Amino acid sequence: MPHDARGIVTTARIRLLPERPAAPPVLLLGSSQVREGLACAAFEAALPGRPCANLAVGGGSPLDVLYVARRTAARWPRRVVVTGVFPKVLHMAPKAAFTDRATVGCLLRGGAGRRMDAAAWIDVAYGLLGNVSETLRGRDALRALSQAVGEAIAKYGIDPDKTDPTKT
Repeated sequence: MPHDARGIVTTARIRLLPERPAAPPVLLLGSSQVREGLACAAFEAALPGRPCANLAVGGGSPLDVLYVARRTAARWPRRVVVTGVFPKVLHMAPKAAFTDRATVGCLLRGGAGRRMDAAAWIDVAYGLLGNVSETLRGRDALRALSQAVGEAIAKYGIDPDKTDPTKT
């Protein structure tokens, strides 16, 4: 889908939950199976007084679950997390997950960055782009961005190997 607002919706849902609820909130994390298959109303009826938010991401992976869980941990250290992902995701090559500066720092400090090839760094870059503009989280949006950049490079005759981005 060319315009994907699911990341913006997730961020909005996080912000809409009360900061200090009387009881720990129930957070539903995972893939579209959780987003479309679990209703907060059922949890709120079973657990009165606990706010609920469905923060699942369409096409979400286990790494997306960890990212959203980490984003919510500071705001709600005590929470109930219900999670699930489409089983096929567990047997597929990892897709670019949301990535933050802390993750990149771990890669660099731990030495893994030196062993990463260009494809792995592209995955990290896509993950970072997902945070800069959450509408880029969708695969189609990233593909369109990549195609637009490629077309601009071809149109203007830019040689990426000879371009110094620090000089204008």
